[in-house]
Amino acid sequence: MWIALKSSVVWGDIVGANAVDGVINIITKPAKLTQGAMVTVEAGTEERTAESARYGGKVGDNIYYRAYTKYSDGSLR
Repeated sequence: MWIALKSSVVWGDIVGANAVDGVINIITKPAKLTQGAMVTVEAGTEERTAESARYGGKVGDNIYYRAYTKYSDGSLR
């Protein structure tokens, strides 16, 4: 899971027949801006699901953290 603030193509092509290589710059949000809990559940065709959870917290005055996990199941059977 990307928590992007901004992304840009720095070099190369990302679409078309010449999309072989390139560099994409992705600037993510700092852990300070993603405090608290978030849970997502996704369901799609062919009985596929994906669940994820994220939690951000603070330790002391200037230390922030973020933990993230994701589980994807190919079948509900």
